[in-house]
Amino acid sequence: MSEKSLIPVETKEKIEKALEFFYTLKEVKFSNDQEYENGVELCRAIKQHIKVIDDDRKIIVKPLNDQVGEINGECNGVINKLKNAESVIKRGMGEYFAAKERRRIEDQRRLEAEAEERRRQEEEKARKEKQKAEAYRDQGRDEMADKAEARAETAASIASTVTAPIVENTAKVSGTTFKKVFKISVVDKKPAVESMLMNDILLQYISIDEKGLTRLVNAQKGNIEIPGIRITEDVQVGMRL
Repeated sequence: MSEKSLIPVETKEKIEKALEFFYTLKEVKFSNDQEYENGVELCRAIKQHIKVIDDDRKIIVKPLNDQVGEINGECNGVINKLKNAESVIKRGMGEYFAAKERRRIEDQRRLEAEAEERRRQEEEKARKEKQKAEAYRDQGRDEMADKAEARAETAASIASTVTAPIVENTAKVSGTTFKKVFKISVVDKKPAVESMLMNDILLQYISIDEKGLTRLVNAQKGNIEIPGIRITEDVQVGMRL
């Protein structure tokens, strides 16, 4: 069993009639007043078909749009509230994570400084023990020299292996990720644009409001010059049914 079409039979007939008219259209040339008047009549006929079909379309889709609007209004109202709540929670999580990260960095720096000091102490100890070993050798006290060399080797080994433990951010939870994001805000448009114009990479991020400039040019009746902007004149035909 086929599904019932949403388009009434009467509207389909109007569409078919409009298509039949469309297929009769051919390339129109304007070399005399009669051809120009024929063009006017064709445009009026086209606009009439458009109006008839569009009027029916509006009647058909209005109840459907009303239903969609009701559904979207009901659902989106709750969805937006939940999204706002999520944003508030995430903002708080981000602030907490950032605070924990600052403390983590401070702790990491402190531990690295402590490890560096421990390395320095062991390296100094190894240096002194080597000096003792050399002095003992000179005195013929080989047993004492061997012990001093052993202590020097132990200190040097410790110095080479001393590292600071890695401090983790305990705010991280499985399933959540945190990353740094940067935002920009324009505080002074002129110097920003001037500096971006001098940078080939930043130049691509400058956009021109062509629609706004078009409105300005039309308001000025074309009597305006803008370096780098080409202004051309065209003729638009307006017509009433």
